[in-house]
Amino acid sequence: MRALELDCDNLIIGGGLAGLTAALRLPGNVILLSNGYGATAVSSGVFYPVGEDREAEEWFLSTMAGTYARGKCLTISGVQREGMVPASAIFEGSPVKVAINEKRQGLMPMEFMPGRSHQEIAHILDNDDEAIDTLSETLSKIEADSLLLPPILGIERAEYVRSRLSRSLNKTVYEYVTAPSVLGLRLIHALRLKASSRQGLQMLDIVEAERIADGHVEGRMGTKGKRSIRIGAVSRGFGLYKALVSGYRAGDGLE
Repeated sequence: MRALELDCDNLIIGGGLAGLTAALRLPGNVILLSNGYGATAVSSGVFYPVGEDREAEEWFLSTMAGTYARGKCLTISGVQREGMVPASAIFEGSPVKVAINEKRQGLMPMEFMPGRSHQEIAHILDNDDEAIDTLSETLSKIEADSLLLPPILGIERAEYVRSRLSRSLNKTVYEYVTAPSVLGLRLIHALRLKASSRQGLQMLDIVEAERIADGHVEGRMGTKGKRSIRIGAVSRGFGLYKALVSGYRAGDGLE
């Protein structure tokens, strides 16, 4: 099979938060090589700014408008976290905190699709309106003005699921933060949607970068790694380059 040969202005290796952020922020033609979603996919989805960088924060908030905001949220253990927080986790009042398919001190236990993980439930709610109605019926037995649920409300259409539940129950539904979490996957999915619509940005998935030789990155792609790739770029950066400083500043310094 003939090798895939490409050229670009900026080549990013790594398809997690840092790599996607860099790809979205950098000018010119960008190629992103991904071999998975990175650690962000199993994170709580909450970020702490390192130092003062209002421009970077405003970029992140404008890019993720309606999905992220500055604020505070609660973890499953009741610890308060503050930073760049999923909008669904910023709550008001004193909601009842619900545990699904597990028993935890201080949480109201509830069974819904027993035997399934939160991630499995999220995938089902993404694709099945009847499952949303069943969840609503189960939650209707809880007397409360608002609810804090574990992050099960879907990955691709979480806001739709949350709004539908809130309307059906006539009470506000929020989420608390856990890790590993659906919230990390949801963030990666949202950023990938942004990246797929960015002109001049090409994402190549299932890619293993093996070496840098003669100004090119060489490797293999595909589920069986049968196709070789060779990509030349003016600049090359790895996804972890700025993640060690702050994930949403991944594009800074890559010229």
